[in-house]
Amino acid sequence: MEVASERDLYLCPGGPEAGLPPTNLPSAVPHLANITTLTICSIALQYVSASLATILKETNLRRLKELQLLMFGMANSNLADIFSFLKTCSCPQLERLFVQLPTNTHDSFTRNYLDVAEEEQPEDGLENLRLAKMTNFKGHHNEMRLLDFLLTKASCLKKLFLVAPKEDHPQGLRKIQPDVLPLSRKAEILERASAGTQIVFSGPDSSHAQPLHSEVFIRF
Repeated sequence: MEVASERDLYLCPGGPEAGLPPTNLPSAVPHLANITTLTICSIALQYVSASLATILKETNLRRLKELQLLMFGMANSNLADIFSFLKTCSCPQLERLFVQLPTNTHDSFTRNYLDVAEEEQPEDGLENLRLAKMTNFKGHHNEMRLLDFLLTKASCLKKLFLVAPKEDHPQGLRKIQPDVLPLSRKAEILERASAGTQIVFSGPDSSHAQPLHSEVFIRF
């Protein structure tokens, strides 16, 4: 946990291999009502979502303007944690949302063969969201579900950036990504709460709309 100021908070107990170390993080969340910027990784998100769901108590992050999610994975459980957090942590003033997706190429979505109930999407909380950015976007199943959620729930969304993952190639050659066109078509036909929402596809070197904690770079 790192606090740059009393209104600027970065929560990440470790990298993707760190597991779930002991922490008092869940009990601290209700006391974060005055923060304006929050960066939280998927490990901390798992803690918080599980804890708040247990105590069935909504937390009001009434001054939060910017939220950044550092996702070490995008399995069904990770998406459920995102929805759970947004349902139990009310963010009525949220204007900017950044989601850093994992760089692995494997789609971690698993079909629900056991008919287990999935986490329901929040019905509100994104009324003031103006800008969203999904980095390392590959069009995987749960990434598309999150994209669909943002487009249908954020009625004031102006721009949504979808940034392709960075690929390393010899001699600095840039590989043309053949998946970009199909992804853009899939995204463009999704229903939107606001007809004025602009979806912008960009390469990994794009400097558009950087989060406050943009110096935090984790490759996973």
